[in-house]
Amino acid sequence: MNGKDINFTDWNKDRYIQELTKGAESKDALTKYYVKDLIAKIDKQSGQYRADPYVYLFSRTLENYRSSDDRTMYIGVTGINIYSGDNNFVFSLHVARKESQASVLSYYMMTADKDLGELIFRLKRVSSGVALIRMAGLSPDKKADIVRDFIMKHLKQVIIAFTVITPTGIRIRKQHI
Repeated sequence: MNGKDINFTDWNKDRYIQELTKGAESKDALTKYYVKDLIAKIDKQSGQYRADPYVYLFSRTLENYRSSDDRTMYIGVTGINIYSGDNNFVFSLHVARKESQASVLSYYMMTADKDLGELIFRLKRVSSGVALIRMAGLSPDKKADIVRDFIMKHLKQVIIAFTVITPTGIRIRKQHI
């Protein structure tokens, strides 16, 4: 499956685990370890939740509270894994409507163990972009400032890239699909 778009329609957790295992069979020992560790974590989790209807509801609900500044964007944060359409484990989902812009952000993916990003990098899986945030020890406000500045400056570059954000800089590696 390397290098191909994957249709996740009708996949369940068992199928996902089966494909992860199959994808790692011919990889190095470290990759196999990461896959085994990720599978153990997947087995313990409740799964992902479709975010699409909630981001639209969130946007409509906030219309009455809309700032007069049209640069204002509202962000809802959730502690669960989210997906949108065929895109699994998304970091965030955004809707831009004339009345209101809103996003739902997966805090789980922000704090997520780095295994998912590592696997996407090692297995060369197609992705709509992965940002690995390594900022242990910084205050939440400082982390938010760094991530906000990163998004404002580099969003177009990281749509299909593996990115590492640290307090001292960023590394953007485009994925070769």
